[in-house]
Amino acid sequence: MPRHEDEHVRFDVPRRWEDRSVVAYAAPVEEGRVAPEVRVTRARLAPDEDLEAFVRRQERARAATEAGFTVHGRKRMEIDTRPAVTLAATRRDEGGARLAQRITMVHLPDRHVVTVTMTAAHADLGQWAPLFARILQSFTFRPVAPP
Repeated sequence: MPRHEDEHVRFDVPRRWEDRSVVAYAAPVEEGRVAPEVRVTRARLAPDEDLEAFVRRQERARAATEAGFTVHGRKRMEIDTRPAVTLAATRRDEGGARLAQRITMVHLPDRHVVTVTMTAAHADLGQWAPLFARILQSFTFRPVAPP
């Protein structure tokens, strides 16, 4: 049985299970404030899906599960030469605070999609937007090994 290993934990994983690890970082903030954060997830495109269809599916899923989720803008771009779509969105957290999100979905050659979700309090987005942009532009992807 294969093993997952990182700097904090090791455990067995059944064969053929897909690694769906989440990477998350949050800024230090004062008590009671919303911590700006970056979350990175991976998913696989459905067999009949392209990046645009994946983005639409993700929009529907978020609208169904995240309070007040609203998309305010959409932009096609490239991240490390890979096609990507960024959504500018807002939602409410559990306490009702309005959050701003930049959700970027990057299509990789092996039919995987990396989703980078950057979140901050809506009122603080202007402060964090330049750093979010710099983080997003710093992404590089390893070449996909042939099967």
